[in-house]
Amino acid sequence: MLCASQHEKLEDLEDRADVMRTEASKFKKNAGALASKMWWQNCRLWLIIIVVGSIILMIVIFSLCKPCRGESRRSLRIDNIPAPRLLHHGRK
Repeated sequence: MLCASQHEKLEDLEDRADVMRTEASKFKKNAGALASKMWWQNCRLWLIIIVVGSIILMIVIFSLCKPCRGESRRSLRIDNIPAPRLLHHGRK
């Protein structure tokens, strides 16, 4: 009787060990899938940050760079500035 009781306990222990092995295998598989999903999500986040940052940088550069906005360099030359008008005092 004592032997049968120990045998039942050992079988129960083996069954629980098998269940734990199965659960551990499932956990490992799910953890790997979750890690992969999080890695791709992180890549997408960095891609979005880089794209938005590039767009903001381009807006700043184009707003500060006159030739980039279509304004020619000629408008900055001295010969395009009109000569000042001289005031004639007393003469008509």
